Amino acid sequence: MGKRKYILFFLIGLLIWGSGNSPISTVEAKVKYNHEKYKRSSTYKTYVFKSYEKGKKAKIVTYRYMLKGPYKDMWRINNENWYVDYGSDSTGVYGTAVYKHKTGERIISSQILPRNLKKGAKGYMGDAAYNDRHKYKVLSTNTTVRTPAKTFKHVLKIWISTPDLSMQSIDYYAKGYGMIKSEDINEGEITKAFELVALKK
Repeated sequence: MGKRKYILFFLIGLLIWGSGNSPISTVEAKVKYNHEKYKRSSTYKTYVFKSYEKGKKAKIVTYRYMLKGPYKDMWRINNENWYVDYGSDSTGVYGTAVYKHKTGERIISSQILPRNLKKGAKGYMGDAAYNDRHKYKVLSTNTTVRTPAKTFKHVLKIWISTPDLSMQSIDYYAKGYGMIKSEDINEGEITKAFELVALKK
């Protein structure tokens, strides 16, 4: 996985869901969505992941919660100049990555989860004006996932793909922890994986 994959790890390279900018109808407003539960909380201040890629040496990627400074309440990646923040509104969960450099800041904001996360729900994430509009389908909301960090229950399992199916992934989200595992799939084979291996308070 390249650095962009690390930075957009919880962003999944997805841009705003097609209907995200549309007013929510009266009927929709009555529906209670649970997408906010899948945001990462700051109960644990350090998340350690291991990145695996076929034919390459595994790498460690660490997210540390910033308690002070200009990037307070954001997550710093590998003690480098990349920071990630997570938020949500009525349309879904979003992530914003900020890269700090000498000439200023580069900001990338993407939607990482839609608002409807019921099993079988499907649709699109990504603004129709862009070429990277992605498909999604909720495969399960009650999966058990065992990671080196801990075993998670009632995990959200979601399939995400580019429109031409050239890039597909299965992502796993635990309530209060955010994404805990991701698998990239190419021609039915897992070619890359990203997995939570440690949590520290």
